[in-house]
Amino acid sequence: REQLSSLPTHWSRLRDKATGHRLSDLVKSHLMFAVREEVEVLKEQIKDLIDRNTQLEQENTLLKTLASPEQIAQFQSQVQTGSPPVSFLKWLAPGGKSWPFINNIPSCVG
Repeated sequence: REQLSSLPTHWSRLRDKATGHRLSDLVKSHLMFAVREEVEVLKEQIKDLIDRNTQLEQENTLLKTLASPEQIAQFQSQVQTGSPPVSFLKWLAPGGKSWPFINNIPSCVG
């Protein structure tokens, strides 16, 4: 008879344990959803950064072809000393005049 009287307590514990598992599963599922969303956002940001890096590398290559060896050396020395370099496009064009063909380069640094 003792076992029969402890059944309600046993069922209550089982119910509480099952409820705890359901709550734990619910929390896990919400966390996994949030993590998946964040991963997608980060993947998109990485893709954008890779695209931007590619664009900047292309612009850098173009600017290096337009600059004289002296200008490149001066620019590199400014970077090494930590001095803020002047705008590279103004620096390429003497007197701060802009070169017309540079304005036609999409998303050019300036």
